[in-house]
Amino acid sequence: MFDIIAICILVILAAVIALNYYFCNVFYRARLKQEKANWISWGKPSFQAFYEAQLDDFSPIIFGNECVKLKNKALMKASSDIKFSWYAALILVVTGCGLVGFEANLTSGWAIV
Repeated sequence: MFDIIAICILVILAAVIALNYYFCNVFYRARLKQEKANWISWGKPSFQAFYEAQLDDFSPIIFGNECVKLKNKALMKASSDIKFSWYAALILVVTGCGLVGFEANLTSGWAIV
């Protein structure tokens, strides 16, 4: 039973990561078209650079109040979608760890030597 739940959590986590990629693409395109000055002020990042550094260099844009300062509703919506995907991924990882913690009664036959 726990195996089926764990597989479901992994499948949902993979879907959430794919959604995060899609939401980042929507955000990036909207920012590139609607807020060109803001995009240029952050160093004109490519989409790949933006996606890879969304939790590092570009976290003020997504998680901070940079979009609120711009007063762009499309960017605020896209930013909240990205936040939702990261919160969902965090919840799934914590749930998966909790599931493994409750089920981890391994015998010595399962130990890695």
